[in-house]
Amino acid sequence: MRVWIKRIGVICLIPIALVLLLSILLYIPPFQNFAVRKATEYAGKATGMQIGIEQIRLSFPLDLTVKGVEVVNPPADTLLSLQSLTVRVRALPLLRKQVLVEAIDLRNVKVNTGTMIEGMEIKGFLGKLYLHADRIDLSEEKATFNTVDLSDTAITLLLNDSTSKEDTTSTPLNWVLKLDKISLDRVAFALQMPSDSLRLTAFVNKAGLNNGLVDLGAEQYKARNFDITNSTFAYDGNYAAPEQGLDFSHISLTNLNTSIDSILYQGKEINAHIKEFFVEERSGLKVSALAGNVRSDHEQIDVPDLLLQTPNSEVRLTATIPWSSLEDHPQGSMKALLNASLGKEDLLIAADFLTEDFKKAVMQFKGYFSAKNTFHFRTELIGEQDYYDFASNLCEFVDNDKISDYQKHISGRYTDIIRRISKEVGDLTRNESEIRKTIGDICLLYTSPSPRDS
Repeated sequence: MRVWIKRIGVICLIPIALVLLLSILLYIPPFQNFAVRKATEYAGKATGMQIGIEQIRLSFPLDLTVKGVEVVNPPADTLLSLQSLTVRVRALPLLRKQVLVEAIDLRNVKVNTGTMIEGMEIKGFLGKLYLHADRIDLSEEKATFNTVDLSDTAITLLLNDSTSKEDTTSTPLNWVLKLDKISLDRVAFALQMPSDSLRLTAFVNKAGLNNGLVDLGAEQYKARNFDITNSTFAYDGNYAAPEQGLDFSHISLTNLNTSIDSILYQGKEINAHIKEFFVEERSGLKVSALAGNVRSDHEQIDVPDLLLQTPNSEVRLTATIPWSSLEDHPQGSMKALLNASLGKEDLLIAADFLTEDFKKAVMQFKGYFSAKNTFHFRTELIGEQDYYDFASNLCEFVDNDKISDYQKHISGRYTDIIRRISKEVGDLTRNESEIRKTIGDICLLYTSPSPRDS
């Protein structure tokens, strides 16, 4: 009887011993190389691709290092190449369905999916990704990422027409992600849609987010602060060349700097405190400051005091906008107070070009003056800015009644000047009705520039 008990005990211990032996062998480099070679051979035959791995090392307890990965789709399309991947995971939390990642360090990755993904192509280069997460709870669908650093990366996403049906059987995502600190350095992203010529490009020189929260189940997104420094953004809606001035089909932003605090977005609940915003646009338009608060609840949107400044203009907005007033059948009333001081330089950029009626009116009026006229009106107008300057000076001249000022300050000692003034004032008087009409046309066209052709 005892012999049979011993035999049964030995038989039961054999699988345990094999598992322990296999676990020990996994930490021995020669066995690791053998296992990697067999695994890549099998994967290559199954996928029809050439898969190569230079080295895999597993250290106790769960420290994994992978180097020199390359996946090639015959004849010569490299889908993936990776210089190194290091993963350090604590073993004991795995027994509680928790993953504690001490570090994930990914270096020098090249990817080109080609036609592998229907309707989409991803290609680019990832220089460095470092991640530290002290808690990933698989059962509760919660994760805390202490540090996420991404740098020296350029990714291009191409979206093509796809006839695939939408997958409606996917499981809802209820993960809650806590993001302590995210840093981006020298990260470029491009989106292209060849079917409708849409292109978006962005280069983030430096960006950071602190104390963020992403609740996918509740669709809630929060962050204590978000900063962007010296970055660029471009939008092109077609392949045509950009038009002069501000072209909404071709937006190009440079020197983008912004700092936003107390960020919240959850449906109609919105909050943001804009501390700093600076950007320059290709047309010459520059936003030197944008500051204020924007918040909303389920009832209304509140903008207590929003300030927008350019080097030449300033706009202040205070508004209360009920959500019901934005529906298909509006209800309620909006309240808004807008104070604006607009410089002609910004209006010139927004207007894009001078209308022929405006040019004709200016040319007709300046014909009444000689090159050395007493009122110092410029008569040689070449560029568009010259026409706007002429109109601006004329409007100021009329508004301030400069003719009367000249008459009051001219003394009898300057009879020659008086004769010239009398002659030109007489010319103005004889053509008073026509001149008043022309001045009115110029001032109207100047203060209300025509909208750009669509």
